[in-house]
Amino acid sequence: MARYSYGSSGDGVKELQELLNSNGASLTVDGVYGSQTQAAVRDYQQKNNLTVDGVAGYDTQVKLYSNSAV
Repeated sequence: MARYSYGSSGDGVKELQELLNSNGASLTVDGVYGSQTQAAVRDYQQKNNLTVDGVAGYDTQVKLYSNSAV
């Protein structure tokens, strides 16, 4: 599982943004991990008792995917 942080870009970041949006964020899905995506990750981490570092690492992504499971 890739680790995404400020400055990352690509399809993985688009998927991350879509997951964050499905969990309450209002991001433009553009594949660029900018300040708004970082803020949304921090907010998600805080609400889910994760380490608040603004980095979408393993723990954050596992939680995002589990919250978005159908």
